[in-house]
Amino acid sequence: MDRETGRIRFAGAGNILGRVISGIGDRTLVSQSGTAGVQVRTVQEQEMDWPAHALVILHSDGIQSRWQFDDATVLQRDPAIVAAFVIWKFSRGRDDATVVVIRRAENQT
Repeated sequence: MDRETGRIRFAGAGNILGRVISGIGDRTLVSQSGTAGVQVRTVQEQEMDWPAHALVILHSDGIQSRWQFDDATVLQRDPAIVAAFVIWKFSRGRDDATVVVIRRAENQT
């Protein structure tokens, strides 16, 4: 993730899903199927814009894959609160769940 250029480069394998999400748009970061070190086809890299107002949310498969915020104001909260909300609201309950939420830092001059 490059704050200066506002771009994200992502390549993943396994059970990690990602989204670049804001109140305006929602883009999925696609992870390849497989297990690192065992069986992974060619890993493909994605590159996309990272709008200043968007969060990057990465999570394991212990979180439902097709979740949506009913109220986008949750995106304005601290990233730790957003992560806790995603776990609370969208956890599958039968698997471990990890959520990482990243907000772009403002340019400091």
